[in-house]
Amino acid sequence: MSKVPESSIGLYNPSFERDSCGVGFIAELSAEPSRKTVDDAIEMLERMSHRGACGCEKNTGDGAGILVALPHAFFGEASIVTKDSGFEFPLPGEYAVGMFFMPTDEGRREKSRIAFHEIAKSLGHAVLGWRRVPTDNSDLGRSALETEPVIEQVFVSKSSRSSVDFEQQMYILRRLSIKSIREALDLQHGGPKDFYMTIVYKGQLKPTQLKGYFFADLGDENFTSYMALVHSRFSTNTFPSWDRAQPMRVVGHNGEINTLRGNKNWMKAREGLLKCKELGLSRDEMAKLLPIVDATSSDSGAFDNVLELLIQSGRSIPEAVMMMIPEAWQNDVNMDPKRKALYEYFSALMEPWDGQALVSFTDGRYLGATLDRNGFRPGRFYVTYSGRVIMASEVGVVDVPNEDVMRKGRLNPGMMLLVDFENHCVVDDDALKSQYSKAQPYGEWLEREKIQLADIIESVPETERAASLISGVHPQKTREAMGIHGILAPLKAFGYTTEALEMLLLPMAKSGIEALGSMGNDTPLAVMSNREKLTFEYFKQMFAQVTNPPIDPIREKIVTSMKCMIGPEGDLSETTEQQCHRLELKGFSPDHVPVSSLLAVGAVHQHLVSTLERTRVGLLVDSAEPREVHHFCALIGFGADAICPYLAIEAIWRLQIDAKIPPNDDGQPYPQEELVKKYFNASNYGIMKVLAKMGISTLASYKGAQIFEALGLASEVVSKCFEDANALPNPGDYHWRKNGEVHLNDPVAIAKLQEAARINSREAYKEYSRTIQELNKACTLRGMLKFKEIPVKISLDEIEPASEIVKRFCTGAMSYGSISLEAHTSLAEAMNRMGAKSNTGEGGEQPSRMEPLPDGSRNPRISAIKQVASGRFGVTIYYLTNAVELQIKMAQGAKPGEGGELPGHKVIGDIAVTRNSTAGVGLISPPPHHDIYSIEDLAQLIHDLKNSNPGARISVKLVSEAGVGVVASGVVKGHADHVLISGHDGGTGASRWTGIKNAGLPWELGLAETHQTLVANGLRGPSCSSDRRGN
Repeated sequence: MSKVPESSIGLYNPSFERDSCGVGFIAELSAEPSRKTVDDAIEMLERMSHRGACGCEKNTGDGAGILVALPHAFFGEASIVTKDSGFEFPLPGEYAVGMFFMPTDEGRREKSRIAFHEIAKSLGHAVLGWRRVPTDNSDLGRSALETEPVIEQVFVSKSSRSSVDFEQQMYILRRLSIKSIREALDLQHGGPKDFYMTIVYKGQLKPTQLKGYFFADLGDENFTSYMALVHSRFSTNTFPSWDRAQPMRVVGHNGEINTLRGNKNWMKAREGLLKCKELGLSRDEMAKLLPIVDATSSDSGAFDNVLELLIQSGRSIPEAVMMMIPEAWQNDVNMDPKRKALYEYFSALMEPWDGQALVSFTDGRYLGATLDRNGFRPGRFYVTYSGRVIMASEVGVVDVPNEDVMRKGRLNPGMMLLVDFENHCVVDDDALKSQYSKAQPYGEWLEREKIQLADIIESVPETERAASLISGVHPQKTREAMGIHGILAPLKAFGYTTEALEMLLLPMAKSGIEALGSMGNDTPLAVMSNREKLTFEYFKQMFAQVTNPPIDPIREKIVTSMKCMIGPEGDLSETTEQQCHRLELKGFSPDHVPVSSLLAVGAVHQHLVSTLERTRVGLLVDSAEPREVHHFCALIGFGADAICPYLAIEAIWRLQIDAKIPPNDDGQPYPQEELVKKYFNASNYGIMKVLAKMGISTLASYKGAQIFEALGLASEVVSKCFEDANALPNPGDYHWRKNGEVHLNDPVAIAKLQEAARINSREAYKEYSRTIQELNKACTLRGMLKFKEIPVKISLDEIEPASEIVKRFCTGAMSYGSISLEAHTSLAEAMNRMGAKSNTGEGGEQPSRMEPLPDGSRNPRISAIKQVASGRFGVTIYYLTNAVELQIKMAQGAKPGEGGELPGHKVIGDIAVTRNSTAGVGLISPPPHHDIYSIEDLAQLIHDLKNSNPGARISVKLVSEAGVGVVASGVVKGHADHVLISGHDGGTGASRWTGIKNAGLPWELGLAETHQTLVANGLRGPSCSSDRRGN
């Protein structure tokens, strides 16, 4: 049923797979089944074929499906099903249908049936019979045929021994039978797909293949429904998977859950406290239904698992969806206080499932759709006078006469469109949320139960707040001892450096903003360095590119939040009084080395998750070690609830005593609390930028999400702590220092390069090359590689000459404005002379440089590669048509997931004209392309660029990270001709140090993973890939 690998293949990891899709539904407000509903839904699906994808085989799709209400007329007396099955159907509501993807071997199918029968019998259900679903696979591709299952339906009656609702009975039966069948067949996944009020027909099909494949059922005139939900899948891989086709049991999902790993971990941790009294099960019986989230499921599958649990444990489906995907309520000053209280109460129960998402959902009683808090997925709807509600990823998928349109619109961020079939109406979004916000006195509960951090601070006398409890503080009270000199011992013990104080902490305390850096990161990876490194430095931040967009934390601040609840949790439906645990790391001595706070947090968090006790406690890190944004992000990402960086705070206070922080406007020292507030503001803003580059809006969702990649840590350490990562020294980590950390851009090497250029010295260039070669060995992965010797040599005459090899070379994408016109044109002329390619960067190119010479020959100053970035600066049809290659810039190596800015004072004269802007106005490149929020959006831009210049090669620029191969696979399936993998050491005009030092991986790893993934997916032929340093 699936050829998706269960473990890694080389650098390819299946856990990084991504989906983007088309989704839609049709509802009859009358709740009367009709054939037209099914026909129109299938037509809707087929018209969204462009939102699905194919791999190497044009007749093997990524997945398509339809969810409908049980077609009782089809299953009942009027149908051939009754004659084939040999039993009489009960009345509607008295039976359920389960859909099975079965093995092709009859012996294994019989084992599945026996296992199901045993579970059903033990629960008091009668198995009425089985039916093999007729299918026609004549139009399927080879890959789909290789994994095609036998699809069977089972018909089951109500239990004679259970008092809970029939739907809840079916939930218990399905959960238990899944485990039983997997044990019987020794499977990691599989089992019944759905039961009771709805049924799903789906498979690894193209949208246009669905009806033909299931024609015996879907084409029958008696196959009717009052609602239908359809889904077309675009996966980043080409591994066949029937299981991952959608709709799921209750949802059809278009988008990506960026916080999936954390959501899964927190759900696993909550299992220890789950009671779900509505199911009528004992604790031991409830334990048999666990785990709630299938370890092999996709983000959509995991979301479906949890949503279904919330529904079956007593919540209505709209309430459960509001709980998992809340609106952006924290910064909305216009929101009703009661509605805010509802969402705040939900935040105490569960973190948001954050990421761009259009989620359609149904339980048979309700059918609806909701959009994520950012509105990053398209959703359009119509309500007609004839009593229909139509929602889809785009308009035009169902023909609706203009005179029949009562209301139309789009789903807004956080909005819910809901159809209530019992009351035959469309429920207004505001009215719906008002109803739930008034169901309980949530505001009063929060007032009584919530403890504000400020209240705790105020309860402690000010004299006690300032008391120093730091080990190793100099005992004398002289001015020197009261300054930084007095805490040299603890600073050294916890790895502080002069650079950390002066380049990181001081700017944060002075201005409340994290310091800027430039030129990229040219130091070795932590694992390659000969100097001691903190555990934090072995982790790189991950970021969003292509399949999901980063967020602009400045201009989209209203959707972000840096607040989250801290403390023990209870059952998802209960409030309990619990205690809080405190983790302290203060003591050190020459014989007692301080434990890494990140190792400690990771180990404790993972242990508590595995023992199902994590939600019983809160983890507060009171440590001297963390002091910068990356440290805080790593601690929160690996499970910390709160952090107190007490040594950093003490250091800031003492820097003021040492006159490193200028006095305020009155000539007085800043109050200590104000310095701490600035430091915290800078840290919080820095953390928010890291969240935003991953497309995450709230700190609560980021906590425990483990969105990092470990590079150089032993697998034993990762599996234990980070499963599923008398003067201070000045080591030169940020700027080159003599006898300090090695930098690839070494002053001696650069001096030789300048000498070679100034006097045209071949000898100076050779010396430069030798120096760089040695620096490469110390700083880069490629420097550690050696050429393999082969026994059979070939003649140089058979080797491609250097004049041909250089034609594959390209410059870095440096924009006009970030470098001078002279430099920009010189690069273009030099590359054109060699037959290689220069890249405009994202600032456009002067039209005069694109004009042919008087003799009609190509202008030697033209750049072959024209870049199209998120700001679209300088992009015109003339610009596009004068390119050999058009490059879509999705991310930048020096600051992946972040945008860029050209200050107004640099936007002058011809720079402003070339960028099609106004002189003196600062220019912003947003973190995302605001017309690319999914892989299919990128495919649309690729299509448009191919039409603008049919002769140009279309390239997509990505940045190396774990999983970049999967993203590249999706890009190639979107018909890109070329994929560029940029490294973490790319250059930049300006970026925060957190991004420069801690995001992205070397291009060597990204290139290798991309190649391996494309080969594994059979996509290496349609595209080519390359690497590049530079911005």
